[in-house]
Amino acid sequence: MIQQAEIAKNIDEIQAQAVGLHKRFSIFIDKFNDIGSQLTRLNKSFNAAVGSVQSRLLPQGEVDGRAGGAER
Repeated sequence: MIQQAEIAKNIDEIQAQAVGLHKRFSIFIDKFNDIGSQLTRLNKSFNAAVGSVQSRLLPQGEVDGRAGGAER
C-alpha cells in the first residue's frame, strides 16, 4: 500500500511539472511567434525603404549630377 501511495504521489508531481512545463513552453512559443511577426514587419519596412531610395532618391541624385547641381 505504501508503495502505491508513493507511486500515486509521483504521478501527481510529474503531472504538475508537465502542466507547468507546457505553460512555460506555450509562453515561449508565443514570444517566438511575436519575434517572427516583427521580423516580417521589419523586412517589409526595410524593403520599402530600399525601394524608395532606388526609385526616388538615387534617380534625383543622378539628375542633379547631370545638371551640375552636385559638386565633386
